[in-house]
Amino acid sequence: MSVDFETKARIRLEHWINHGREHRDEYLGLAEELAAAGRAEAAAAIREMAALTGRGLDSLARALAALDD
Repeated sequence: MSVDFETKARIRLEHWINHGREHRDEYLGLAEELAAAGRAEAAAAIREMAALTGRGLDSLARALAALDD
């Protein structure tokens, strides 16, 4: 049984979104730990990475939604 290209694309996008969320959450957890350890500058840099990851996730979500058009 063959899976068509769009189905494969949806599966990949969904995987990337879920995996990216896991990374974003890990970044935020590390940022909190760094902040608690008094490493505010490092925590801010990690929070920035989490925000950038969120923007990437938004792009992936838009791509996934566009497959429904």
